[in-house]
Amino acid sequence: MLHIPHILQKYIRLAKLEGFSAHDLRHRFGYVMAERTPLHRLAQIMGHDNLNTTMIYVRATQEDLQGEVEKIAWN
Repeated sequence: MLHIPHILQKYIRLAKLEGFSAHDLRHRFGYVMAERTPLHRLAQIMGHDNLNTTMIYVRATQEDLQGEVEKIAWN
């Protein structure tokens, strides 16, 4: 039986996305879901017993942070 990470790795290779992993998708999922889901519920969805573990997955990327800075009206 194939596991989801193995299936994703196949398509990541086919798409030639170097340096990208199935785990990166888990991080992105956590970050996006954290914008609209209470943290305690997200922890349950992700199978975490500890909110600190969930916090690891909800960190913004540099691109996300840059986007937030660009939203600032500097007038």
